[in-house]
Amino acid sequence: MPIGVVTLLLTSGCAGPVPEPVASGSAAAGEAFFASEEEAVEAAQLVLDDYIAAINEVLADGGVLTGQLDGIATEELIDQQDSGFEEYRSGGLTLVGRTTVDSFEVQQYIPLAEEGSPVLVAYFCRDVSATDVLNNEGDSMVPAERPLRLAFQAEFIADPTRNSLTIAGDEQWQSGNFCA
Repeated sequence: MPIGVVTLLLTSGCAGPVPEPVASGSAAAGEAFFASEEEAVEAAQLVLDDYIAAINEVLADGGVLTGQLDGIATEELIDQQDSGFEEYRSGGLTLVGRTTVDSFEVQQYIPLAEEGSPVLVAYFCRDVSATDVLNNEGDSMVPAERPLRLAFQAEFIADPTRNSLTIAGDEQWQSGNFCA
């Protein structure tokens, strides 16, 4: 189950255009979407960086979602994340600082994935050490004892219409924190 954005920052960002893909082209049935795993990993890391930057932007704007995740995340993931953004909007919360990704490790690469299925699943560590969450009065809502690095799993799907990857899943890893 995905963790809410507010929960992540309480217990634990200007997105530009989606980067040029390094895909080998739209894959026909039985063809790999990428020429190599290295190309898939590079594309996934770029999409993840844009995704985290977009999340930072939404939270810095008090949870106001105005298309920052379009083209980066699936509609389903955007809808999931919007419930956390709603917590920011209704609570008058604002993110100060930026979360970052400080490690990325491939869990599974599926070169012959069907359209809409994962091409790559990866673990990553989200560093929240340079962030704070403030309420309307400017008070910090972040507990001092929160973990500063959190383990996540991300899922990336091929988007042949855009010749790139889209992030389809972003869930906190529940079997321990390999980032601690």
